[in-house]
Amino acid sequence: FDLFAHLPKIKFLMENVPYLPEWNPRWYFGSPNFRFYSPLTYYLAAVIGCLFRLSLFDCLKVFIILMNTIFALSLYGLAKEFGLSDAEGLFSVVLALTSYNILYWWMHSALPYTTSTLLSYTALYAFLRAVRKQTLPVLLFTAVSISLVLLSHMLPGFFLFIMLLCLSVIRIFQNPNLLLIPRGANQPPHYTLRLPKVFFLSTFLA
Repeated sequence: FDLFAHLPKIKFLMENVPYLPEWNPRWYFGSPNFRFYSPLTYYLAAVIGCLFRLSLFDCLKVFIILMNTIFALSLYGLAKEFGLSDAEGLFSVVLALTSYNILYWWMHSALPYTTSTLLSYTALYAFLRAVRKQTLPVLLFTAVSISLVLLSHMLPGFFLFIMLLCLSVIRIFQNPNLLLIPRGANQPPHYTLRLPKVFFLSTFLA
């Protein structure tokens, strides 16, 4: 299982906090500590382990529960943003959490990749909420959510960017006022650029 190949990095950080050496002699036959994977996942897991004085495997359990909880809340919020009912949102969460794919990702995929993938749902939810609310706190929350995805793993961050573009196009087709307001015959439209502003500001801040 690829999951267990990442545990030495977490243990190494837990044993050396607050000193964070650049070289990790325990990962394979020695490697730069954060050359191959983004560091956020390892930092979060190590902080949880140190704060609550957990063993390595207990730390991993708490971390997985925390990520699954964030994923579930984000997926429910995302369902509500798409106009689903409370029951439909809860059903989506139950269906996702009991899916074999989630367990397979945790066990067979790289730990940072799985973390970044699940956090992508938070970024998608935050983006749709920012488009609807158009407030600074929600915009900052969107930027932070995108940053967390990128700091966990770059590849899901790339997929997230594509999904944000697709969602933007869909939202504009659903509600053209997010881009422009027609003024009638022989008059140029009034460009609101509400959605493009949210997209570029959130990605730029991230």
